[in-house]
Amino acid sequence: MQSKKPILILSSLIVIVAVALTVFLWKPWDGGSPDTPTESDPTLGQRGNTVGNIINVGKVAQSGDWLYIVKPGLMMPLYKISADGKDRQQIAAEERDMFSYVNVIGDWIYYRNGRGTPSIYKIKTDGTGREKVSDDAGSYLSVVDGWIYYVNDDDDYCLYKIRTDGTGREKLNNESSGILNVVDGWLYYVDRANMWLHKMQTDGTGHTILSDDDCAWVNVVDEWIYYSHYGNNYTIYKIRTDGTGREKICDDDSIHLNVSDGWIYYSNFSDGKHLYKIRTDGTGKELLCADESSNIHVIDNWVYYMQGDLMKPMYRIRIDGTEHELVEQVVNW
Repeated sequence: MQSKKPILILSSLIVIVAVALTVFLWKPWDGGSPDTPTESDPTLGQRGNTVGNIINVGKVAQSGDWLYIVKPGLMMPLYKISADGKDRQQIAAEERDMFSYVNVIGDWIYYRNGRGTPSIYKIKTDGTGREKVSDDAGSYLSVVDGWIYYVNDDDDYCLYKIRTDGTGREKLNNESSGILNVVDGWLYYVDRANMWLHKMQTDGTGHTILSDDDCAWVNVVDEWIYYSHYGNNYTIYKIRTDGTGREKICDDDSIHLNVSDGWIYYSNFSDGKHLYKIRTDGTGKELLCADESSNIHVIDNWVYYMQGDLMKPMYRIRIDGTEHELVEQVVNW
């Protein structure tokens, strides 16, 4: 900051520049929303993972012909695996990063690194260019259109955003929040006090409460919000994104919801935590497999899940219930 000098002309110039900057900052930007990246930004119009995968801790992601899978267990290493399974590479092996909330866009992986003090990192898909984006302990990371939106565990779980290059960090609310979904310019989340369902725009404006149901495992898909109603034995409900049309879908005690292509995949606590699916209109309920299931991810017609919890092996099964197979064993080295 330039030191003050008793020169009238210089003081006047400083005032003029300050006023000009204020006007510029408040003037509507001709290029669209300030949250919108430039046309040269490779993240334009892209997101790093689905909302259903992120709320299940983002342990599986896909980009092109590659899968990115976090091995279950205490150490949480990330592997890049070719579609045929023949090429397998560990990412950040020397640093031994602990990966969760994995987002992949273009040549970059964005993630929460749980090693040491949790923080937000990015690394190229070839394992180079590892860089800390923020010291914040971010959870529910969603990378959308050049921004990382997250719950900041270090600041009473308030919502934040930061650009993928580490600039523009901004606090978006003053409410302890969780289960963040970022969809079509809106943030959908629950407050940790009551678990009520809220939404606001990605710039922090337009806040409204959509439902006073206590909501868990929230998925926002195609103008509907699907959730497990904690106060009603975790039964499955849906409500429109404007807060209307509330409807019960299923009476099962259901958690780890993941909504994809017209189906809800879930762990059914009413039936031994087995893996089930049901259509979003409440029809077609079907048992996929009799394993205990948690942390359900859906990628390319496969359902990935932990066989019980994050400390158990990862399996996958086709969305039609065929080709059940082991994906990753637990690693605690």
